[in-house]
Amino acid sequence: RTPAHASLHESLTRELDRLGRAQESERQRHVFNIVNGAGYQQALRDLDAGKCVQATAYFRALLNRDSTLVPMRLDLAFALYRCGDYKASAEEFQRLVNTDSTDPDLKLNLAAALYQSRQVAEARQQLQRLLQDDPDSAQALYHLGMTHWKDGDRQTALDLFHRARRLDPNLALPH
Repeated sequence: RTPAHASLHESLTRELDRLGRAQESERQRHVFNIVNGAGYQQALRDLDAGKCVQATAYFRALLNRDSTLVPMRLDLAFALYRCGDYKASAEEFQRLVNTDSTDPDLKLNLAAALYQSRQVAEARQQLQRLLQDDPDSAQALYHLGMTHWKDGDRQTALDLFHRARRLDPNLALPH
């Protein structure tokens, strides 16, 4: 085993220990897969199979090995969101936005994760900043409307939903 493999092995083992949900045989299989370069593909398979704990453990272990892997961080952010860990997903999307503040999709995904983690005011601020850069973003208008709806400001929400719908007639409005 090379020093890099040993470091990755330790990183993954710490992550799985922290989660405390993997059985010993699964832990050994996960360590083996990451150390042998199959970790990323295994993480995607685990995520597709609904094995959120294992998938996010793989992504985190790989990021512990090399934190500059922006696509891996994006995969981790989406995996956390898909698995319902919206707060952690928002943290990862925030790291990505801090890396590339010009990507409107990252900002939109950050706002969605913030909203889902019940950080409505923070989601609203993120969406307002996004709309300053792109006032014709139907998705941002829609999600901003959702933050107002959540706070009981139905009229503002409806106005935003209608503005979004004018920009994107295929946009489904809430019932």
